[in-house]
Amino acid sequence: MYYNVHMAVRSATSPLTLRVDRATRLRLDKLAKATARTRAFLASEALTAYLDQQEWQTSAIEAGIAAADAGDMVSDDAVTAWLQSWGKKGEKGPPR
Repeated sequence: MYYNVHMAVRSATSPLTLRVDRATRLRLDKLAKATARTRAFLASEALTAYLDQQEWQTSAIEAGIAAADAGDMVSDDAVTAWLQSWGKKGEKGPPR
């Protein structure tokens, strides 16, 4: 089955067709009815939330790789000392 999802892009929408399994379609229908929203609205919101999360994660990973490539890393000894202080009096803050 194919379903159209309308994505908001600067107040304009364009159709997007996607394929979902029957169980997902039934869940989407049930949620749409319970929330008085359309399937398209819910799918668009879910896709936007997923993209936001994935873009954030990808950006954070790329920043971490760039920092490591630039030599901006914490030594193993500093991390080990920090971890060994956990739960003890005078617990250390994370190394920088």
